[in-house]
Amino acid sequence: MQIKHSPQLVHEGDASFLLVNTTGDYYTQGYPNKSQFQGYFIKSGETYFKILETFRITEDVDTINLTDNKLEVQHKFCHEKYRFYKEGIIYTNSAFKPHDVRIELDCREIYDYSASGRIFNVEQHGEELIVEYIKYKTEKLAQLEYKIYLVFNGIISIDLQKKWIEKKYSYDFKRDIKSDFFIFHLGNAKTAGSVGISASTDLKTAKANASFLRVNSGILIKKKKDEADEQRETSSNIALKHAKNSLESLTLISKNQPAIYAGLPWFFQIWTRDELISLGAYIVQEKMSLCKDIIMRHIREVQPDGRIPNRYPPSTLGTADGIGWLGKRTLDILNKAESSKTIAKLFKQEELEQAYLALSHSIDNQFQNYGGKGELKNLIVNRPLETWMDTGHENDVRQGARIEIQALTLATLEAVVMLGKLLKKTDTKRFQKLLVDMQNTVRQKYFDGKILYDGIESKKKDGKNQVLADMTARPNIFIAHYTYPQLLHNEEWKTVFDASLQKLFLDWGGLSSIDKDSRLYCPHHTGINNRSYHRGDSWYWINNLAGLCLSRLDHHYYKGIIQKIVSASEHDILFQGYIGHHSELSNAASQEPAGCFCQAWSSAMFIELMEEIGEK
Repeated sequence: MQIKHSPQLVHEGDASFLLVNTTGDYYTQGYPNKSQFQGYFIKSGETYFKILETFRITEDVDTINLTDNKLEVQHKFCHEKYRFYKEGIIYTNSAFKPHDVRIELDCREIYDYSASGRIFNVEQHGEELIVEYIKYKTEKLAQLEYKIYLVFNGIISIDLQKKWIEKKYSYDFKRDIKSDFFIFHLGNAKTAGSVGISASTDLKTAKANASFLRVNSGILIKKKKDEADEQRETSSNIALKHAKNSLESLTLISKNQPAIYAGLPWFFQIWTRDELISLGAYIVQEKMSLCKDIIMRHIREVQPDGRIPNRYPPSTLGTADGIGWLGKRTLDILNKAESSKTIAKLFKQEELEQAYLALSHSIDNQFQNYGGKGELKNLIVNRPLETWMDTGHENDVRQGARIEIQALTLATLEAVVMLGKLLKKTDTKRFQKLLVDMQNTVRQKYFDGKILYDGIESKKKDGKNQVLADMTARPNIFIAHYTYPQLLHNEEWKTVFDASLQKLFLDWGGLSSIDKDSRLYCPHHTGINNRSYHRGDSWYWINNLAGLCLSRLDHHYYKGIIQKIVSASEHDILFQGYIGHHSELSNAASQEPAGCFCQAWSSAMFIELMEEIGEK
């Protein structure tokens, strides 16, 4: 099967596609599907319902062509097109002779694995096919759990099968999660020129949306084509265009406010760290109003201990770096607005006051609740599993005073000082002194002239406290440079980067998440077993961030490595995982997508990287 983005950009592969609409619904399909998370899913509150397993002609696929959220699948004698709107899917196919479209259903709440009480009712009125799915708690059909309706408008006829068939998902098996399911083969259908497909927990809504999609398919398709043609005129980089589209598809309105989902198909929550990291791409694109709204939402969520919640809805994991990323992005948007002299236009005075109050109190409360003592004075100490590397294996949990936490705190202090000066606050000098003292402490404690330690920790030995340095090579030193480059001089950073790249850089263009010579290093992704997750797996957001730092430091000197990073990321976006989206991570040993195949911060950092090197 060929994956095609333009006449010149064609590659053999077996990737899947993912289409997302403006309400957060998504449709992903493979050839064949390799995961339970593939199919047509609709958003309902804080969860999703899976509706459709597949809707496709079963002939072998020659070429997949993705353009601006429109998918074309070419077979030998016909081609299919899928377009996704807030109301649902428009499907069309053209053929020299009629082809059957296979319809497989898998209706359920996304994590409802119960096989009990699953009932399908089917009826057809003209070219409208209605499927009612009823889920009871038990086989006695006594306790109703939910109903879902799926409507196809444009079905000429259908050979009903109504059979349960077994599905084995290879990617889920590889990840060591549930991989055996029974799905419902509804039948094989003859379709009209276009089919509107919509699902809802309300029958009238599903019927109305499916009818709207079919009746207006010509208008909607032409509108989307015109938008695509206009965008092609202004975009020369297909991978960058896809990354921007992908990030936008994960940016939704939640509770009347803009929000960025961490990823699809299963990270459909607002993870504060992921959202704030991803926000950098919108800042460089100068989408200032969106960025301000998200930043102010987090400002209002600063807790009494000085931190912000890990995610919405909350999880049990703590986050030591979420508040630091809030400080960093506050600083970024202020600097961007100051350069264009638009701070007063973008922020109301009371919003600046609110940001100053929240972040200044956060600094004070963090040092009170998480500040180091003795030899760790002027540092912030985190508990196990509170950094972005939030999985453990063999006591590798990164507790202590970690380098990126210190850099993020320094960036937050810089934001507080800037806000203080704008607002003419009398205690600005106190935070300026703390900034200088902390920077000097971090430099003294972490930099030995050759490497920058990943962290330091105070431990008792023989009844005495000793400060132990974690000299393990990890890519967190690049986060430190990205968030607070003033920590070291440029030549010192170059020394640090050179030493780290020798231990972390992978031939295919990624970075390992731990020293390749470490006993904890895992060259291959281990699925839901956390062993490889932060101990080998190569994270695309980190790869792109590292490329950005290398370019800012000395683009000419690091040109070869930067190009390898860019090429690897482009290859993942264009030809691996979900076509047109950026994967969460890859194996370390060789480039192979793993984890979640559509990750916001991966695309966001790719956008930042490309915006940076586009100027050089």
